[in-house]
Amino acid sequence: MSNQFQAGTSATGIPNLFPDIVVKGAYDAHPGDRTFHVEAAGLITGFKDYVMTGTKAPAVVGSHTAVGYGGEFNANLELFKGVHLVENAFASVGGGRYIFGMAPDLIVRPDGSIAPSHSYSTLDGIEAQVAKNTLLTAYYGGAYVAREVTFDPNAPGSTLQKPVYAGWGYQGSTGFNRYIQQATFGWVQTLWKNSNYGALALINQYSYLWREPWYVSAGAPKQAHTNMVYIDLRYTLP
Repeated sequence: MSNQFQAGTSATGIPNLFPDIVVKGAYDAHPGDRTFHVEAAGLITGFKDYVMTGTKAPAVVGSHTAVGYGGEFNANLELFKGVHLVENAFASVGGGRYIFGMAPDLIVRPDGSIAPSHSYSTLDGIEAQVAKNTLLTAYYGGAYVAREVTFDPNAPGSTLQKPVYAGWGYQGSTGFNRYIQQATFGWVQTLWKNSNYGALALINQYSYLWREPWYVSAGAPKQAHTNMVYIDLRYTLP
């Protein structure tokens, strides 16, 4: 299967049985002279592999297919004048590549059948225009990848007494995230703006990020974390 699927912890090169089908609807309103935007979308995605003749049992010769699905709900609501609540939520069975390629779409069982993986993500925050040229922001983002494991009887050394597993988050695996979370605080200061020539802004962000894998070696920390600072002087065309 290695020549049909991209191996590794970021399985973004999944071959589709058919082009992804995405259906989306949105609604905009201005109650009380405030902006109000909500939208929802649905995803249907298909996968296919083929097991060649001569492959060891329990592989089943021939093609195998599976259909995944997912959905999202997003909103941008002006709670008060200049203060916006931003919300994005996504859940899928087989749509992990849409989470910035951080989650797998599927695993392949030893018989060649396909098991789409469960994954979830969200991005939520507050944006406040506290002054004419000053914007303050606070966001939370998170992604969760469910465990998807299968027993591989053909792996070297694999027995019923000492089984070798494959998939996402199996015992002994490394680098397979259970979740990744991030809190971000930002300050955007517009230094200069002209309707004909654009705008110059100083963007400052601080983020605290933490991740927890499904499995860690004995003595290793169960959670990793880091601090990040981002500063950008940006010119925006009109």
